[in-house]
Amino acid sequence: MPYTDREKAREYHRKYHLKNWAKRKASHLRWKRKRRLQLALWLKNYKNNLNFIRCVENHPACLYFHHQDKNKKDASVSNMISQGFAINTIKMEIDKCIVLCRNCHAKEHYNILKLTRGEGE
Repeated sequence: MPYTDREKAREYHRKYHLKNWAKRKASHLRWKRKRRLQLALWLKNYKNNLNFIRCVENHPACLYFHHQDKNKKDASVSNMISQGFAINTIKMEIDKCIVLCRNCHAKEHYNILKLTRGEGE
């Protein structure tokens, strides 16, 4: 319903959105929850097919994606999953990473911290 008066149009839209907000919000939250679960399942299946070469650990729960060059890092993979990024975008970020087990990932960050402090020389 077009209005010639902009204030009447704004008022109409304001009332419409207030009236329908709760229904849209609940629907949107359900969609977000479903999307996050789909992405988490996709990542779990993706990790099942990964092999780790530094040590013998290969359980998907223990595998981490480590960015070797933090300047090329757009976001962490786990944050991308929780924020509902597209799978292709997540795969592009994974391609920038190496796969490490939880312990090797912690050791890698420990070594980086030592180098930045000048202790590793």
